[in-house]
Amino acid sequence: MTSRTNEAALERRQRLRDKHKRQLGAVNQLERLEKKRGSIEDDRDKQIAKIEEDAARDIAAVEEEIAGAVRDAVDAFGGQQVASENLGLTLREIRRYLAEGDEQEPDSEGEEVRAADEQGPAVSKEAAPAGSPVDADGVQSDAGSGTPEGVSAT
Repeated sequence: MTSRTNEAALERRQRLRDKHKRQLGAVNQLERLEKKRGSIEDDRDKQIAKIEEDAARDIAAVEEEIAGAVRDAVDAFGGQQVASENLGLTLREIRRYLAEGDEQEPDSEGEEVRAADEQGPAVSKEAAPAGSPVDADGVQSDAGSGTPEGVSAT
């Protein structure tokens, strides 16, 4: 009877060992899958961050390009109000783009703008000297630069 009991106990132990081995294998497999999933999530997060950075750079470049176009339009139309009407933008938007452009300008051009601003205020049509070009806004244009006085070249 003891030999049967020993055999049964040995078989039971072996079954328990096999069961335990399968459980450890399942736990190891789960840990590998979780690690892989974490790695995939990290890669995805890195890709998302890169896409967001690229998008932010692209948006900044487009905003800078728009600011340059608005500056050029203000110069071409001779004033913010006229540019606003022709571009279909509000004065607030025009001024925002002009301010953004001012932030992007190097200091050397900023000094030129300050020097132009120090030349004096805009001249009304009535006070404009004979033969001097004055636009519809009553701004006398500076013959040397092609930019109206009182209007920032930026």
